[in-house]
Amino acid sequence: MQLTKLTDYGFKVLIFLANKPEKYLASIDEIANTYQLPKNSVVKVIHQLGKGNIIETRRGKGGGFLLAKKPIDIKISDVVSLLEGDIDVVDCASHNCYLQSSCQLKGIINKATFAFLDVLKEYSIEDLISHQQHGLFNVVNIEPNEI
Repeated sequence: MQLTKLTDYGFKVLIFLANKPEKYLASIDEIANTYQLPKNSVVKVIHQLGKGNIIETRRGKGGGFLLAKKPIDIKISDVVSLLEGDIDVVDCASHNCYLQSSCQLKGIINKATFAFLDVLKEYSIEDLISHQQHGLFNVVNIEPNEI
């Protein structure tokens, strides 16, 4: 199973925000420029994370977005589920497969997917930023003393 680029971008946004001071308002341009991401993709990610109450958006002059929760309270599984949507690795329904009534593949793959998400429930955004090496601070444009 491979996560989509949108999910990858979502984690970049969350890691960026988690490394900023608590009330720091980031802009879409700032994130897009920092990670060299397409601005339209960052807009999509921000919209989804906002709908999922993972980030808070503030409109208008001086607006931006910030984490709606502490990094330790944002589970990786929640981010993956939100941004990936329905994780359906095997799509038997869209094909007129004559094996569908007797094939066990979909059930086995679904069981593996649930196990994957269960493991991700054990980790949070805090886990992604807590053991960073000094070099990562340069990637997200912060000084180590800002955290």
